[in-house]
Amino acid sequence: RATTEKLVTEIVSQNMEGNDAHAFLICDLDNFKTINDTLGHQVGDKVLVDSAEILKKHFRKTDIVGRLGGDEFIVLMQNINSFSAIKNTVGRLVTEFDRTYGEGEKAVRTTISIGISLSPMQGSNFETLYQNADQALYRVKESGRNGFSIFEEEKL
Repeated sequence: RATTEKLVTEIVSQNMEGNDAHAFLICDLDNFKTINDTLGHQVGDKVLVDSAEILKKHFRKTDIVGRLGGDEFIVLMQNINSFSAIKNTVGRLVTEFDRTYGEGEKAVRTTISIGISLSPMQGSNFETLYQNADQALYRVKESGRNGFSIFEEEKL
């Protein structure tokens, strides 16, 4: 967590006078507690490994992907030039994260909720970007989970 926070801070602070835009994502696994409670922590660990692999697959090597703890990951998509680039990527994530673990009565569906904030328009440090993305995440959770929301859709 500390390394991820440090890397994000360095990148967004370097861009204070630049024209580069970055997307900061908080990715929260839906029903993760139910997985652990119903199927056990070994399956929960598998869900976390699967999640990390999905995230690595969908982002570039220049992007930062890190686990904050529990079932929460963050991503910094660097040098984004359009909302469609963000929406296309997170749309694919939402689709791929829709999985079922276990069988029969013990089957648990997992999905993902993603809150997004933009740097530098909506924050130029980790804390502000996190707070704004968390507000967007809260909107997703309120509306039934399994989706994404951008804090404020401003033009890049």
